[in-house]
Amino acid sequence: MIKKYPLISTKTEMLINSVKDYLSTNKCCPYYPECTHPRVQSDPYIIFDKRFKSVFDEIVLCLKQASQETINHKLKTGNVNMEIACWAFLQEKGTVINKETWHNHLDKDKPNQTSFLIYLTPTDIGTIFINDYEVKQILVPETNCIYIWDSRYVHSPALGTVKNDRIVLAGNCFF
Repeated sequence: MIKKYPLISTKTEMLINSVKDYLSTNKCCPYYPECTHPRVQSDPYIIFDKRFKSVFDEIVLCLKQASQETINHKLKTGNVNMEIACWAFLQEKGTVINKETWHNHLDKDKPNQTSFLIYLTPTDIGTIFINDYEVKQILVPETNCIYIWDSRYVHSPALGTVKNDRIVLAGNCFF
């Protein structure tokens, strides 16, 4: 259900500082803070900022590997386009996640959808998924790995108190 790929060239400390800087100037949407997004979430374009080029390249490579069967079929027909949306999320140290926020990233108008998540900071708070048998599975977070899954799966951050800033990059890919 979830595939994991290590990121090779990611310089974590530099990336974390760049994410914090990006979050300070690129809020989730024009309606912030009256929107329903999490309080500290960026717009969906972070991956196109030049500071994130190396991680963007690795994300694309991992997405292609994870989706190879579908992409191979499309290559035969000569039709491969990939759209990526990616955002950053910060859950600040000392805050509590006390309610599950179930959601998926499925767009009914797009085929071949894959979602991904990268934990940039060490954390005990992972992500809970509902699998095909409607059983909860907890993803134990590991930094500098990209986790990839079919966008139809609902998920939520696990519950708990955040011991250190919890910073993740998350996104969708359509091809």
